[in-house]
Amino acid sequence: MWKGLLMFAILCVCGSSAQKIKISVYYETLCSDSVRYLVNQFYPAYQNLADNMEVDLVAYGKANASNDSGSWEFECQHGELECYENKVHSCAIELYPVSQSTEFVICSMNSTDASSDANNEECATSTNISWTVLEECLTSGQADELLAANGRRTDKLIPDIINFVPTIVFNDVFSAQLQSISLTNFEDTLVFLLEQIQCGFCQFNGSNLAVGSGKFVLGVSVLLILLQKCVQTVKVSVFYEALCPDSIEFIDKQLFPTYKYIGNDIKVDLVPFGNAKVTNTSGQLKFVCQHGPSECYGNKIHSCAIRLYSIEESTEFVYCSMESVDPSSNENLEKCANSSDISWASLQTCFQSGQADILLEKNGIRTKNVEPAIKFIPTVIFNDRYNETLQNEALEDFMAVVCQFLEYKPAPCRKYVYGKIEVKLV
Repeated sequence: MWKGLLMFAILCVCGSSAQKIKISVYYETLCSDSVRYLVNQFYPAYQNLADNMEVDLVAYGKANASNDSGSWEFECQHGELECYENKVHSCAIELYPVSQSTEFVICSMNSTDASSDANNEECATSTNISWTVLEECLTSGQADELLAANGRRTDKLIPDIINFVPTIVFNDVFSAQLQSISLTNFEDTLVFLLEQIQCGFCQFNGSNLAVGSGKFVLGVSVLLILLQKCVQTVKVSVFYEALCPDSIEFIDKQLFPTYKYIGNDIKVDLVPFGNAKVTNTSGQLKFVCQHGPSECYGNKIHSCAIRLYSIEESTEFVYCSMESVDPSSNENLEKCANSSDISWASLQTCFQSGQADILLEKNGIRTKNVEPAIKFIPTVIFNDRYNETLQNEALEDFMAVVCQFLEYKPAPCRKYVYGKIEVKLV
């Protein structure tokens, strides 16, 4: 009953706009603990609180990956069938919206024969996912690249995921305390965190940390780290083109220098497409880009790097490639991949397998759906809300605009000499 009262308080006291908490689940498809958590804890909460969850499912766990001869080989904790099913899940998560892929994951894991094609096809059909599309992903090499990318993400977790699978991470911050609580009381944990975020957690004290008649207690340090990160991070979406002079100027002179100083406070969201056009004839995607075929190629390679690697690595790669005199040449792109700890071979596989086309098409859909319609490239959007004044100011003084969003000013912001920027952040 207390959960219902808390949600009522959230809506009545704090307004009806939905806050979201990012929930990253690092799991294995045939792991009994993963199945138990996803089916019995995660999914019931998702059914009730989907609007408040940014779902991020990462199928890999304690697997190992190697690529010594140009092709990926995987060893999974529960054998080859788990590697196969991890790939199936990775394809579904990559190719379909969260609402469909989440239902597919739960359906496939809530079965006595989770890794069989018959079960996968049945779950695909029930969630309006094309099993043929998933099979193409598996046979083209795309699934291998997706699983390898999941491996890189998993390997970079701190502390090491080897401690336990599944590992649950809130807003990219791991807490052993939250992990332990979430395995048995996930929805309770999520409801409480949402209440703190929406109702001014900065004023909480020790007396309101106890939840559910002593069901669990969260320490002050955990909430401060987790929830401050939630409000402190500024999402910056940049809709750009790989060979556009204005895009190059912004990323080279504004975005990347600011990212170097206060990257921990910025969630970079790069969307290469711009004024390109796409057609789909009998399943074949064709693109026409503003600055020619070389730009389409550059946009595709950027899309692959952004999808397959971390924000830090892909942002470094995009900056490196665009500051060159020949941004879309293979020589330059390979050099930038090496300097950014990105496998050039993986980007080429992404391009040749057709995955790059799918990623670029998705970027085109995102670009087209921006409201109001994009009129200038690059377009810079803060926290998913377009503001023309902020757009214009960001092109000239990006760091000043970002610093205005940060309630707790990092040292570079406190030392920064502001330009004449007076913008009401709405």
